[in-house]
Amino acid sequence: MPFDAVIPDSLSYKKYNYLKDSVSTIRTLKNGDYFSGSSVNFFNLLGTGSCISCDTCSLSWYLHDDNIANRQYYIKLPGWGLKIRQKLHQSQDSVQFSFDIDSVQFYVNHGQAFVRKIATISSPAQKKYEVKYHLVDEPVKFRYSQRDQCLMIMISESVKNALDITFGILSISGIIYVLYLLRGFLDFILDLSKGLSFTDQNVKRLKVISLSLLIFPFSIFLLNLFIRLIFYSYFTKDVVINDNIWSSAWKTLVAGIVFYMLYKAFKQGKLLKEEQDFTV
Repeated sequence: MPFDAVIPDSLSYKKYNYLKDSVSTIRTLKNGDYFSGSSVNFFNLLGTGSCISCDTCSLSWYLHDDNIANRQYYIKLPGWGLKIRQKLHQSQDSVQFSFDIDSVQFYVNHGQAFVRKIATISSPAQKKYEVKYHLVDEPVKFRYSQRDQCLMIMISESVKNALDITFGILSISGIIYVLYLLRGFLDFILDLSKGLSFTDQNVKRLKVISLSLLIFPFSIFLLNLFIRLIFYSYFTKDVVINDNIWSSAWKTLVAGIVFYMLYKAFKQGKLLKEEQDFTV
């Protein structure tokens, strides 16, 4: 059955949209997906967040009451998400689906999180090609951000504040290293403009840039696997690695390969230049 009350389609267009928005807002609050307050993200590895959450909330509560007491704090896992069903048709007697039957829906009811999935019922022997399906609600320990499409683990406010500082320091360190690589590339371009191409410094710069770009995506992937080990008790078979890990990784890898080819070319050019200078 549906998570929330079904809105009759016999209502006027304006009334229907108003109730639809109300139900959507209340569901967002129940799921703990209404973010409010500070958050810190460290690449595609870890992050923090806080939200307003309630079990028996209403629009009047949301608009007028003090929500501080209903705030929850999370550590976010951007690399991990759920295989969310995009479309589901339900009738009183059957379930019809139009997407992968392994996908799930996430919702929270009375403080307990669930994933709703489609399970199969063994078909009778005389009708082996007829398969029936039913819905199963499986309780889970994690929360899921519909907006960021990632898993969230509930933590205390004090833990979140400590993680904010830690992730902030790590993020600043990462930014400083990126600026260091950018400076190395700009110095490389400046040397080329001066005719100083095949130098030890330029070869070293290209090597550092290429190795950094090649190692980074593999490091992110391996660290995400390590994060899964740390939060192993929260993970279920419905949790999958997010596509954004791959979409950002291949771009970095391509850039790394390009710089690595430049590094090899300039290294060979430097050797040829040294041989030429020695011959002269």
